[in-house]
Amino acid sequence: MQYLCNTRGIVFYVFFSAFRFFICIMLMISVINARYSDEDYIDQLTTERVKDFQKYVTDNRLSSSDKDAISQWVKNEPLSVMEIYRSNVLIFSSYAPESYDITGNTAEAPYYELV
Repeated sequence: MQYLCNTRGIVFYVFFSAFRFFICIMLMISVINARYSDEDYIDQLTTERVKDFQKYVTDNRLSSSDKDAISQWVKNEPLSVMEIYRSNVLIFSSYAPESYDITGNTAEAPYYELV
């Protein structure tokens, strides 16, 4: 009989722990979603990233044709994708494979505006 009581207690504890874990995960997901879907927060992050890049360009006296130096900055920034256009022509893309040379590109391409 005591074995049955211990088994019920263990089963209850396992289910209770799983329920608490599930609730904690759901709360964390909702907090993360609320934080990263906040437009003001995204604007702040984007503004900071643009300022950091501008400082890097200014400090290193870079031009839009210095793709190796720009690529290095992008590699050091987590989750950065950068495209640089001149007169609606894509001249740099951190998203393009390194083997894809866009330096001779003359085709106009639409650019993405921040919303």
